[in-house]
Amino acid sequence: MNPRRRFIALTPWWALGSTAVLLAACSERTPAPAPMPAPPPAPAPPPAAAAAPSPVAVGPVDPAEPQAVVLAYVALASQADAARFPNRTAAQQCGSCALYSGAAGAAAGPCSIFGGRGVAAAGWCSAWVKKA
Repeated sequence: MNPRRRFIALTPWWALGSTAVLLAACSERTPAPAPMPAPPPAPAPPPAAAAAPSPVAVGPVDPAEPQAVVLAYVALASQADAARFPNRTAAQQCGSCALYSGAAGAAAGPCSIFGGRGVAAAGWCSAWVKKA
């Protein structure tokens, strides 16, 4: 075999490749950082005419609405399901609830559980909390 071919066959080429990588890693030159791309333009604000109506303007809570059904809301507390809610007392009404923000003695007022929509002061739901 030719000595040159023998040298090529016996030389560990993988060692030469890793040495080159190590030497490149130890060099003092560092590549320049890539420039940051410009941020995208801000979206245009929605037109003022398309504003949604306030929740109070929507009207009173209908006991057949999905949220009212889940919370077992009734317009008269005496109509609450006694079998489902055995711990409910006659004193528990929307007018005496901490979540109710209607005026004292009013027939109806806004409730924070229903997004500020009106509920009957004589009503009840399972989210009732004693007013402090």
